[in-house]
Amino acid sequence: YNPVFFSYLIITPTAVLLFTAKELTAALCLQLAEENVHLQWYPYDSVEEHLKTMAKELSETGCKHSIWLSSDSSEAIHRAASGADILATPLNIISEVSPVSLMKLTKNDVELQGFRDCHVRDGIAVVRLLKWLHEEIDSGKEVTEIQAADKLLEFRKDEEHFMGPSFSTIPGSGANGAIIHYCPSRDGAQKVIEKEDMFILDSGGQYMDGTTDITRTRHLSRSPTTEQKTAFTRVLQGQIMVGASLFPQGVKGNVLDSFARHALWEVGLDYAHGTGHGVGHFLNVHEGPCGVSWRPYPHDPGLKPGQVLSNEPGYYKVGAFGIRHEDLVETIRVTKETEHPRAAGLLGDFDGRGVLGFRTLTLVPHQRDCIDPCLMSDFQLQYLNNYHKRVFDTLGPILKERRLHDEYTWLQNECAPLIRGTNCNSFLGGGDHPMTSPALGEAGGSVRLTKNHPPVNEQTDHLMVSNRRRPWTPETPKALQEFKGCWGIGDRGDCASGNLTYTMQAWFHVGLLLSRGITPVEPAQQCRSMALPHLCRVPGIY
Repeated sequence: YNPVFFSYLIITPTAVLLFTAKELTAALCLQLAEENVHLQWYPYDSVEEHLKTMAKELSETGCKHSIWLSSDSSEAIHRAASGADILATPLNIISEVSPVSLMKLTKNDVELQGFRDCHVRDGIAVVRLLKWLHEEIDSGKEVTEIQAADKLLEFRKDEEHFMGPSFSTIPGSGANGAIIHYCPSRDGAQKVIEKEDMFILDSGGQYMDGTTDITRTRHLSRSPTTEQKTAFTRVLQGQIMVGASLFPQGVKGNVLDSFARHALWEVGLDYAHGTGHGVGHFLNVHEGPCGVSWRPYPHDPGLKPGQVLSNEPGYYKVGAFGIRHEDLVETIRVTKETEHPRAAGLLGDFDGRGVLGFRTLTLVPHQRDCIDPCLMSDFQLQYLNNYHKRVFDTLGPILKERRLHDEYTWLQNECAPLIRGTNCNSFLGGGDHPMTSPALGEAGGSVRLTKNHPPVNEQTDHLMVSNRRRPWTPETPKALQEFKGCWGIGDRGDCASGNLTYTMQAWFHVGLLLSRGITPVEPAQQCRSMALPHLCRVPGIY
């Protein structure tokens, strides 16, 4: 799956030594010579003796020498390079992440354009497979997991520069989708993809100009259960939060991991794998040393422009179903002029460190039937609709040019804008909405939200408390007299009028928690308005 070979490479001030199991071909030597690369070839199993000889020669010069070894090298290689078994005083070894890994991590302009181009072609192949799979299942035909994987490979082979899969395809149907690294066997009984199954398809392609890795989850009958729909939506919210995030240049990937889990954590759900990994350019689909995970990557040098990572939160109910949404993203520098959903709101550049964000490379729609728009904020819906428009605007003309008219129509339907219906009973942006809450059910009256507010800042508001999706019962401010102090966050609200602004709906949660004995983050200031005393500012939080 990876176009690499086992080897050792020794670089000295005067020579480059390559150790492989087979001699280099004449064509390869000619290619290297044309690129002014001159190296000496040696058998793979002779590397230890060469290292020991080199260590002895260096020690005899009487000068101090240091040898830089990859920290992934074996103990035998470390001992040979330092001369530990032959020298009275071993050489100094610098055991760090390989400089080769650091160079591969940041892609050049040609590599980045290749990533963008190959994801267009890969998107065509995946769209064709998803459309084919639904039609087969709808017509009553049996399709096994292996057959779906094979059909996808068939479609990918139609695309220019395709060299092969980037890993073994994971086609998990029903309970198999809850097995994170599931791999169906071609031997024995085959699992048929049932119409009522959630189906995870995690796959990727190696193209001469880039590498892809994509996961999409589908419900084959297009009628998921409420539990499945909720989980699907919350996983998607996490992917959007990562995809739309802004962060300082140089922060390590683990800083972003909680963004992907936030919507799941709100309801006590999680997933037991990392959120993202580095991806090589026509190399390893899993490439270090950076990644996004709950655990820090030990050699992560920090995020910089030009890196390519995956963005793949998930949820898995053992024995029932699995959900994962995976895109590849390109790390980009962001200013107020950048085409990024949060660029216009920038107020600084992290004191000169620079602002980074992501641009999604993957171009395949998410299944609209599995998304609950009532759970999503206005920003999330707009983000998703903009993404789907970009998918259709990019792939649609190609499908039409190739006379794949049925696929064009299928994609057009899949990318249609998602609109929130009138039956949503949760608080959402975009207008005035009544709030209801069982916690405020002792008094009568009503409270309404008005639109005299700035937009919700989902980059920061979510860190304290949710500002949406919670049921509320009509209530009056006097029900809040149980509060003994003034607790809240921010000063965006119109306290005196009794109108609660969009963001201030969230601060009700803070007040309710504090009234039940939860220690405040900081002491509250004396309220200046007594109409809604709980909604005044807590210093240091907003």
